[in-house]
Amino acid sequence: MPGDKNQQITISRTLIPNLPPEYLSRKQLFPLFDNEISGTTFVIAPAGFGKTTVVAEWVRHQEKGVIWLTVANGDSTNEMSAMLIAATRRVIANFAPWFESDQPLRATEVVRRWGNELLATGKEFIFVLDNLRSAESEDVDIAVKLIEQFPSNIHFVAIRNSEIPGIYGVLSSRGPIKVVSTNELRFSELEIEQYANNLGIDLTPEALELIRAGSGWPAATSLLIAHLQAEGKPSEIARIMSSSVEPLRALVMIVLEGLDESIIDVCERLSVLESFTIEEAEILLEDLYSYDQLNSIAHQGEIFSPLPDPQGGYKFSPMVRQVLVERLRNRGELKVKLHQRLISHFENVGEPSAAIEHAFLAGNQEKITELFPNAARFKQARGRGGELRRWAQFAGMSPVDGELKRLTVDITGLLADLDFRLAMSAISKLKLMAESSAQPEFFRQFAAAASIYSAISLGKFIQVEEIYKETLAGTDLCQLGPDDQINLLRVLATKRYIWNEVEGVDEAFLLSQKLCKETSLATSHTFLLAIQAMSLHQKGEYRRAYEAASLALNQYHRNRFVGNHGPLDAMYVMGRCLLEFSRPQEALALFEKIREMAYQWKQWHWFFNADKHIIEYLTYKGNQREALERIKKEREFVSSFDVEHKLDEIIDLNEMNIRRNLKDFDRLEKLVNRAPNIRDTQQFRMAVDEYRGRKNVHDDARNLPGKYPRDQIWKHLTEASLNIDSDQLALLAMQKALKIGSEVGAKETFLRQRDEMGNLIIRIANDYPTVYNEELATAMAARMKERGSNMTVGHQALTKRELEILRQLSTGRTLTVIAGELHISQNTMKTHLKNLYKKLGADGRNDAVEKAKALFLL
Repeated sequence: MPGDKNQQITISRTLIPNLPPEYLSRKQLFPLFDNEISGTTFVIAPAGFGKTTVVAEWVRHQEKGVIWLTVANGDSTNEMSAMLIAATRRVIANFAPWFESDQPLRATEVVRRWGNELLATGKEFIFVLDNLRSAESEDVDIAVKLIEQFPSNIHFVAIRNSEIPGIYGVLSSRGPIKVVSTNELRFSELEIEQYANNLGIDLTPEALELIRAGSGWPAATSLLIAHLQAEGKPSEIARIMSSSVEPLRALVMIVLEGLDESIIDVCERLSVLESFTIEEAEILLEDLYSYDQLNSIAHQGEIFSPLPDPQGGYKFSPMVRQVLVERLRNRGELKVKLHQRLISHFENVGEPSAAIEHAFLAGNQEKITELFPNAARFKQARGRGGELRRWAQFAGMSPVDGELKRLTVDITGLLADLDFRLAMSAISKLKLMAESSAQPEFFRQFAAAASIYSAISLGKFIQVEEIYKETLAGTDLCQLGPDDQINLLRVLATKRYIWNEVEGVDEAFLLSQKLCKETSLATSHTFLLAIQAMSLHQKGEYRRAYEAASLALNQYHRNRFVGNHGPLDAMYVMGRCLLEFSRPQEALALFEKIREMAYQWKQWHWFFNADKHIIEYLTYKGNQREALERIKKEREFVSSFDVEHKLDEIIDLNEMNIRRNLKDFDRLEKLVNRAPNIRDTQQFRMAVDEYRGRKNVHDDARNLPGKYPRDQIWKHLTEASLNIDSDQLALLAMQKALKIGSEVGAKETFLRQRDEMGNLIIRIANDYPTVYNEELATAMAARMKERGSNMTVGHQALTKRELEILRQLSTGRTLTVIAGELHISQNTMKTHLKNLYKKLGADGRNDAVEKAKALFLL
C-alpha cells in the first residue's frame, strides 16, 4: 500500500515497543509469563500498570521468534488481518504470499491459513496481542472464532485492560492458561526504592510513606516520585493520600495545590481541550498566554506534555485533566466563554464537527441548530456513524417534523457505518412518512439522495442516473443544500467516469464547480478536486489529472474521510495515470490497495474496477490463465451476495479484454450482447464485427470524436496505421499524435502500438530529438524487444477451427464422428489435435477439456 499516515501507524503497531529510557527492569516477573509453547498467558490490568512495557522487556529475552500485534478501537477485522500478516513477516520474510493474491478473504480464513503456515515451519513462536480495544460484546465472538484456529506451536500472550468472559474455556483446549493480574504487576517496595534511587531521590521515611499511598500502581508511583523530584519534600501529601479513597485523584489535587494560582488558572482554561495547539492556547488564554510558560509546564510533564506530532501542540495527562475539568465547572461563566471562543475558532478553520461539540458543551442551542448540518456531514465523511445516531435525538427535538428529521440523521449515521441494509429500510420508512410532513418534497429528495450510495456500490449504474434526476439536483427546484448536491454529483461523476462518458463527467464537474462557490465546507472542495481529476483523465489530460488527484488525496487524508466519502476515486485516477506514464508496478500496487480499502468499505464498484486494470495488465503480459482465474474468483465472490446487484456487468467488461486477446470471439460476442451499450462495449463490438467480416474497424475509428486530447491522439494514430505504407502520410499523422502526447503526458498509449508504428516513433525521435520523443523512442525500442521475446513464451491463441474441435471434444463424441461433423479428414483432425494439445499444454483429450474449462474457453 502506498505510504500515508494511517499506514505508518499500522506499521508501528507490528513492532515490539521500545522501553522508555527511565524504565525499571522487572526481570523478576519473567517466570509469570513463561508457559508451555501451546499455552496462553493473559496479562490483565487497568491502564497505568505497565503491562505492555514489561511484556516487551520479557520477549526481548526470548530465543523464539516473537510476533507482536497491537490492535485498537476502530480496527476492523480486515485491518487486523492485514496487520497480523505484516507482523508475522517481520519474523518470517515473504510469509503468506497468498494474502494479497487471494483477496478477499474473511478474517477467520486468514487466521486459519496463517496458523497452518506457521505450523508448517516446524519452529516455535510467541504471539503477543496487545489489545487496546474497549470491551465490546462482538469482540467475544470474534476472539473465540480466531483463537480456535491458533496453531499448537505458538505461545499466545494476550494483553488486556479487562477480562473476556467465557474465553478461558476455549483456550484451555490449547494448553495451560496463566493469568498475570493487577497484584502481580504492582511495584514492590524494593522496586520503588530502586526507581527513586535511579532518579537520585533520597527516600526518607516520610517520602516512602507518601509513595506507599499509591498502592504500588506504577503510574501513581511515577507521578508521586515526579512530584518528589520537583518539590524535594513530601509536604502534606502523605496525610491527604492516606485518608482518601481515591489516591490518584488526591495526588492530582495535591500536585495542583502546590502550583501557583496563575498556573492553575491557565491549566484550567486549557483543560476544555484534551490536546491543544499553540494557536488554540492563544485563543483560550488571550492576555494570559505565554509560550515560555507553556513549555515550562510541559517540561515538568505532570499536567501536560508535548505531542510527538511534528505540527506541535500538547496533550493533557488524563488523570490531571479530569480534575481540572471538574474545577472549571465551578467557573460556569468562564467555561461558557471558553467554549464560545472555540466554536468561532473551529468554524473559521472549517471544522464544524469540533465546533458543534463545543456548542453542546456551551449549551448554545441556536448554534447547535446552525452547525448541525455541516457537522453531520463531517461525521459522515469520517465514518462516525455511531456518533451521528446519538446526535439524532437532538434533531428529533424540532417542533416541526421532529421524527422525520431524527430519521434523516439516523440514516446518515447508518450510511457512515456502511450498514446499507438498515439504511435502505430506514429510507423506505422515511419515504412513507414524508407524504404527511410539512416538507414532503425535501424528505423525498433526501430519501433519494441517501439511496444513491447503495446503488453505486452495487453497480446499479442506470439507477444512479434515475436517482439523481429524482433529487432535482442542480436545479432551482432542489431543496437539498449545495454540499448535499455536490455529494450527489460526485457519485454521478463516478458512474459516468467508470462508463467512460466524458461529456457527462465534465458536466458534473462544471456544476460542482458552480455549487462550490456557495460553500466553504472541506468535504465539498475535496470532492470537487476528485471530480476534476476524473474529468481531466477522461479527456486524456494525464499530467493535470494526476496533479488534481494527488491534491484531492492529500485533502482526503488531511480530513480523515473514509467509507462512502473515502479517497478511492482519487486513488483510482492516480493508478490509471501511472499506467499511462508506464509505471505499472506503482499502478498495480495502488490498485491492490484500492481493492483492499474498497472491500473494507463495501465500495464494490471500485473493488471490481481496480481489479479490471490488474487483469488487463496480466493479459497484456501474456498471463491469461491468472487473469481468468481472477475473473473466476470475482464471479464466485458476487454469487455470495444476498442482495440484488449489477456487479456482473463490471465483471463481464473485465473479461472482455481477455477474450479478445485469446481470439475467443464467440464468448466475447456473448459478453458484448448482454453488456450495457457504453464506450468500452462498443470498442469490443467493433472487434467482433471485424472478426465476423461485418465491417472494417477502421471505418469506426475514423469517426471517433476529436474534441479532447485522448480522442485526438487515437484519431492520429489510426490515420498513421491506415497509411503505414505511405511514409509521408504516416509520419505526419504520428507527429501530430506525439505533439499532443507530449503536452498531456501520454506514453503507454504509444508503447502499445504495433512494431511498424513503433518504428515511426523512433524515426521521428531521430529527426526531432526532443526530450519527450527520445524518451518515448527508447522505451519503444525496449518494448519491441520485449514483445519479441514474449511471443515465444506467451500463450498462443486458438484458431477458430481449433475452438470448434475443442467444443466437440467436450461432448464426448468419437474423433471419427467429430471429423465427419466438421467435414475434415482424419489426418487433418490429428494435426489440429496436436496443435490444440500443444497450445493448451494438455496431454490428451480429457486434459484439454479440463484446461479449456479452467480458461473459460468452454
